[in-house]
Amino acid sequence: LIVLDLPWDVRLGACRVWMELAKQWRAMGHSVEQFSFSEAFPGVGATGYSFSLQRIAFVRKAAAFVRANGHRFDIIDALIGALPFSKEELGFGGAIIARSVGLYRLYGRFEESVWRRWPRLRRGSLAGRLFYRFVRHRLWRASETAVRKADLVNVPNAEEAACLRDEAGVTSAIIVQPYGLTQECRRALKNAACDPAHRLAQKRVCFIGMWSARKGAHDWEKIIGHVRAQVPAAQFRFLGTMTEAGAVRSDLGAGAAEGVELITDYKPDELPALLSDCTLGAFPSYVEGFGLAVLEQLAAGLPTVSYNISGPRDLLEQRLPQLLVPPGDIDRFAAALCDILLASAPAYAQLSRQSAEATTRFSWSEIARDTLRAYETLLADGHHEMKNATSARLNISENPRAAAKRSVICTLYEGDYHLGLGALVNSLHARGFRGDFHAGFRGELPPWSREGARKAETGWLFDVGEDSTLHFVPLCTKQHFNNHKPSFVLHLMERYPDVQNFFFFDPDIVVRADWDFFERWVSRGIAVCEDVNNYMPRHHPVRQAWKEYAQKNGFPIRQEPDKYYNAGFFGVRRVDKSFLESWQQLFASRAADGADLNDFALSDFVYPYMATDQDLMNLALMLVDRPITAVGPEGMGFRPGGYVMSHAAGEIKSWRKRFVWEALKARAPTAMDKEFVQHTQNPIKICSTAQLAWKRTGVTLGSAIGRFYRRAGA
Repeated sequence: LIVLDLPWDVRLGACRVWMELAKQWRAMGHSVEQFSFSEAFPGVGATGYSFSLQRIAFVRKAAAFVRANGHRFDIIDALIGALPFSKEELGFGGAIIARSVGLYRLYGRFEESVWRRWPRLRRGSLAGRLFYRFVRHRLWRASETAVRKADLVNVPNAEEAACLRDEAGVTSAIIVQPYGLTQECRRALKNAACDPAHRLAQKRVCFIGMWSARKGAHDWEKIIGHVRAQVPAAQFRFLGTMTEAGAVRSDLGAGAAEGVELITDYKPDELPALLSDCTLGAFPSYVEGFGLAVLEQLAAGLPTVSYNISGPRDLLEQRLPQLLVPPGDIDRFAAALCDILLASAPAYAQLSRQSAEATTRFSWSEIARDTLRAYETLLADGHHEMKNATSARLNISENPRAAAKRSVICTLYEGDYHLGLGALVNSLHARGFRGDFHAGFRGELPPWSREGARKAETGWLFDVGEDSTLHFVPLCTKQHFNNHKPSFVLHLMERYPDVQNFFFFDPDIVVRADWDFFERWVSRGIAVCEDVNNYMPRHHPVRQAWKEYAQKNGFPIRQEPDKYYNAGFFGVRRVDKSFLESWQQLFASRAADGADLNDFALSDFVYPYMATDQDLMNLALMLVDRPITAVGPEGMGFRPGGYVMSHAAGEIKSWRKRFVWEALKARAPTAMDKEFVQHTQNPIKICSTAQLAWKRTGVTLGSAIGRFYRRAGA
């Protein structure tokens, strides 16, 4: 059941979100109904004072509808504030979702800034101001109640999730789901577009959106003036303003309004033709949920300049960062428009192509499927019965224990690295992870596991405290395990289609940060950690060689980070699967070149300078347009100040060290050594009490020696 206190009108961006999702869910065989303003107040116009009062009254009508009909539904997906009741208050046995299509807190913050930004605006009558202040207050209260009583909150961008957690103190589960396009819409936009040379010649700037201060209405007069000063032939087309043309022209002023084409209303199937002869898009919005207008214009091949806000930033930051401008910086916004209007034909054609490519990962069918799966997981976790279920996953959870159930952690080990495996698992358990660990291995099971391990279909299972299981997965591959990492994680993705997040840790790592940190980290993109030698800019000769190799072998470069990352840890969401696939393909390509994947080193330091799995991982990150979220070298303890992990990089691992002997050679016990010893006993006991006492004594004496005895020159 969809519940929203707005008219069920395709012209409204908020309604379009539910309309598109409903269409996809019905195609999957599910039953979807809506209770909107149109059902609550049939035949009533949604304008003026009465509409505001009816929105306040809507919540009671919606509650009455749910109490009478709730037994027919498993899920209620409601606009935040439209149903500010708990399921207990409604007598509802399913799950209630509070969905944002633009967060009330962020929108309210902008509304409070309007008079400061544009002090000359007319403020209206005192009675009107008091009335709308009362309405905003009531709607705000309903929204605050809704996000606290919902079973889950669905938001379109990470900034909204952070606002709800950090400012509103919401403890319910939160997922982040963007918006998308259907294949039919994408195809129509592409097919209608004129050729790039013709569009560039038109010098036409397009804006899509309701005419309002939030959408930049009061910036347009100056934007148009600045652009025409540089490009006198520039034209402007405003679509879907849903405001009388006279009011728009009044806001623009006589000079700017001249030559502006206003189309206040259009049908969705008319949009491809309306965009077909435009040169570029402009979107000076101050706050958005996601920005469907930007997505549509980009898909039509129109480079779209936008204020740098959440939503448009998610679309542009990785592939087209030059199109993002600080909010309110009219000079830079106009300059960015002029740069495109005055571009050469080849440069414009390339930018147009990149714009369309930037949208390919935003698909309504995938988003609808992911959302439905997340909802099913919520129902399963809450022990609800569900009539129409698929499978599910969440992006961000209400607490680390619940989040861990929706994540899989894995590693690869052989030989005495089982000692590192045990310390890794213990450290993760100590930091709050509860869920499934998967250890691919060659050889025998660890001595510490043999009594508790039980045979399973794909290997052995070993219980780790409460609510956690260590899966031992025997592997037959001859590849060096460093070269098998992407294949192993991809295998687990296939095996666990309902899981969203996958983490790989080398078995010589211990975890220092709470597990909640990792869950939030990976929700922002591909999670990695910078290596010891972490700076490798795009013009570095090695990175240039990688680019040449990629282009020669048909791998297009999508982004160019300036950091070099360590392959001992990475976290990926299912939506970032292309990174793992690219990494795997690079291994296959190097094998075709003659590299031996059974060895640690794939080659000497010779062109194209891809000697290790780590080099290939860094190149793989260049091949995908997925966001990268990284911590510095301190994240693995390579530099002081770390708090995330400790990594025993190097040949002498913590479990092999003779701490006193190493200290006498001016190598005192490291933080990693101390943390390894700390995590040898609980819940997995990887060494005896006597061995632990010996190691602790060695660390203590080694540390004491290290304070007074240093290698000469150190």
